[in-house]
Amino acid sequence: MPTSGRRRKKAVPELVLRNRAIEATKREFAGMKFELGRADCIQLTRFHLAQMGHKGLPSAKGYSSPAGATKALKALGFKSLEALFDSLLERIPPAFMRPGDIGLVQAEKGAPAWRAGVVVISVGRKFLGWHPDAEGLAIIQPTQAEPFVAAWRA
Repeated sequence: MPTSGRRRKKAVPELVLRNRAIEATKREFAGMKFELGRADCIQLTRFHLAQMGHKGLPSAKGYSSPAGATKALKALGFKSLEALFDSLLERIPPAFMRPGDIGLVQAEKGAPAWRAGVVVISVGRKFLGWHPDAEGLAIIQPTQAEPFVAAWRA
């Protein structure tokens, strides 16, 4: 049977796509110190979700303080980070997280966060995010037995 001369694209395995999105996110934010409104967990997660193929993501801008971040979140129509991510993604049990999934963890004492918690990206049994002991974006080992408030499939 004759072929059209075009090769069929092989489907890329899901874990490869997830890893590519994680690596693109790491490159984008490499060396950036935590800065609300520019290099923070919301900006990190928004970029990552776009790399994962999500479209129409809300954009929180114009904040540089915890109060400003809360105001920006409310301006988008959400009273919490949980509500924001519940509107975008399927909530999953944290134990079922795959690399690239999104988690909301309690902020550790002294962490560069605000009272709503910290959004991180799963990279296996660790997270991608900012930590007060790191100079910039880091792979973070959980220090609590059950650090997650919630998790979502990216």
